Amino acid sequence: MNISDYLNNSPVIGAISETYVKPEKFLKYYFNSNESDAQTFLRHVMQSNTPYIFKDRPLIFEKIKEYLSNLLSVELHDILLIGSAKTGFSLSTDNYGRPFTDKSDLDFTIINETLFQSLKADYDNWKRKYTVEETISPTNLKQKGYWDENVKVLKRNLNRGFIDTYKLPNMECCPTAKTINNAMYNITLRLENTFGITSSKASVRVYQNSVAFVKQLRLNTNCLKERLDK
Repeated sequence: MNISDYLNNSPVIGAISETYVKPEKFLKYYFNSNESDAQTFLRHVMQSNTPYIFKDRPLIFEKIKEYLSNLLSVELHDILLIGSAKTGFSLSTDNYGRPFTDKSDLDFTIINETLFQSLKADYDNWKRKYTVEETISPTNLKQKGYWDENVKVLKRNLNRGFIDTYKLPNMECCPTAKTINNAMYNITLRLENTFGITSSKASVRVYQNSVAFVKQLRLNTNCLKERLDK
């Protein structure tokens, strides 16, 4: 193993001097890199550096991670913030490049097998009570539409190795999801009231492992390029 194999004066890696890459440079850097450098670039932008929303007060993010780590019994390095709050601009196919504002979301990611399995148990319990036992029911037709859709979407996403907790109801049959969703509400409320840091809402996506996370990240990025090339 040779250090030269890592620090090989890649024209793309050597060109990146900024901590927060501009949207017009993001795709250029990513898609002009070889496989190894592309992974390094994504790790820098999406995982390693301090989230854009906390760039002037980075310890606030560290305290949030400590809170979630203790609340959910996960390691600090399991907890990430992605999306426009992380990069400073949207990476979604519909709004690529849109700057982060106080109306943007805080998209947390947690990569942890145990937590993933706990949320899967929440889903199985909720689905059984709703679709089989019929001991719980939505409060109105609109909510019924969400529930019916989420039964299918959550199953599909679980098979891909991740789950969005906000798609599970805040009910006693989903104790882990309820704990996380309540924590997200309290985080946004405290950030605004204590530090004047405002956002639309906060949510969590939990991945089964890092393989599932990286696979989805690469899939989303490649889909973005295909959409923008059209």
